Amino acid sequence: VCGAGVGDDKGGVVMALSALETFLAIHQEHYYTVLFVSSPSEEMGSIGFHEIFKNIGLRSKIVFGLEPALWNGSLISSRNGNSWYDIEILGRSAHAGRFDEPFVNAAHHAAEFIYNIHKLNNISNKIKVNVGSIKSHLDRYNVTCERVKIKLDTRFPSLETRDFLHRNLLSMLTNSNIECFYTKEKCLTNYEIVDNCPPLSLQEKEHLVTSLYLKEIETIENETCKHEHSGGAADINYFFHSELIYLDGIGPVTSGMHTRNEVMKLDSFFSRRQALINMLIILDKNMGEDLCKV
Repeated sequence: VCGAGVGDDKGGVVMALSALETFLAIHQEHYYTVLFVSSPSEEMGSIGFHEIFKNIGLRSKIVFGLEPALWNGSLISSRNGNSWYDIEILGRSAHAGRFDEPFVNAAHHAAEFIYNIHKLNNISNKIKVNVGSIKSHLDRYNVTCERVKIKLDTRFPSLETRDFLHRNLLSMLTNSNIECFYTKEKCLTNYEIVDNCPPLSLQEKEHLVTSLYLKEIETIENETCKHEHSGGAADINYFFHSELIYLDGIGPVTSGMHTRNEVMKLDSFFSRRQALINMLIILDKNMGEDLCKV
């Protein structure tokens, strides 16, 4: 099945609702409350929902995320967080050919900043820093650039790493070597963090709920299923607290996400649906015991 959004997240939403319908029809009386949560603006950061998610997470024992499984079928046991920065650099404009007139080029400051932040990328430690957009207020050759706006995306596996990146970004942004040749004036800089999603922490060891879920998928699909870290953030990140049991990527196997060529494996829709039904039944049978404490 192809098309933008078919797996991310239409497939997961429909799969989960269908699985819940089947489970509740079989188990009209069950030992726990199931709360289905869907944000209409997840791809834009679910602004306005963060406190709601956090409060639901604090009242929950287990949270399953309906994001698609990874392209290789793996579930997602941890995720990076992300911070989105809107950055503005203000210089002084002047005629590009005149001498003795003060100017400071905001585009040169921006170029120096972007060159420096590239060094913060550390893929082996799951750290990514990327510029998504650069815009100037002018589109001319003969005037020095006065204003530049940058959209910056940072990805991090821990809050400590987030704070490390933030300190370095601010230092690189404000401590520029670009200045007016005559007055030594430098650019002014402003920034706003428009999204600040916490990481879904790396788990020290596999929880029993994760093991059972993987086993159900393996039994149905007759092949090995793993769980992995994902560099993308998702709504489930906001539910996290230290006592929570969590697992994401329980939706259908999907590749090419966020493109017109997005593909959801239809057979995985049905197999992952059955795995969710089986897990809800297992949890119902064991909720009174120590399954959630192991």
